[in-house]
Amino acid sequence: MITSLETPIGNLKIVEMNDQIVEISRCDEIYHDHCDVLDECVKQLLEYFDKKRTIFTFPYHIEGKYANVYQELVKVEYGKTISYKQLAINSNNAGKNRLMGHIMHCNKLLLVVPCHRVINSNGSLGGFGLGVDSKAYLLSLEKKGVFQLKKILSIIICLFISMINVNALGFEDIVYYEDRYEVVN
Repeated sequence: MITSLETPIGNLKIVEMNDQIVEISRCDEIYHDHCDVLDECVKQLLEYFDKKRTIFTFPYHIEGKYANVYQELVKVEYGKTISYKQLAINSNNAGKNRLMGHIMHCNKLLLVVPCHRVINSNGSLGGFGLGVDSKAYLLSLEKKGVFQLKKILSIIICLFISMINVNALGFEDIVYYEDRYEVVN
């Protein structure tokens, strides 16, 4: 079954086989198939683009000649990057940096296998099958998402601290500065 989803990086084709997602790629066509796995994938992709999801939990299948490289790349966390060189080393392909670029270009599971997180050793973006602008957009999206998660975590910590009976601890007040909390005696 196949469905498509319009995203900020273009129209994506999502292919399901045997209750697993086997392809997420850019396409020009519009597809309208529905099943539980496709619907869940679409939901999670929308959450990703809305900065509400950092990992995908729908069932997917990675296969083929480069599966070991893709499995290694899936380990690169949301908001982080890895160099082509380091990916080559981590996937037992030391010295084959250019091959890593080719393998990223062959990736059939965009976003799930986050080839957009692979950059040059000097920090420049390198290539991307959907264009460097799309790669820059995705990296920026994830960086903003990480910032939002840290902000939410700060709010949760603040709420937790406010639930503590500070007077019982002998403190008069907790003061929040832009980047930290301080207990004032």
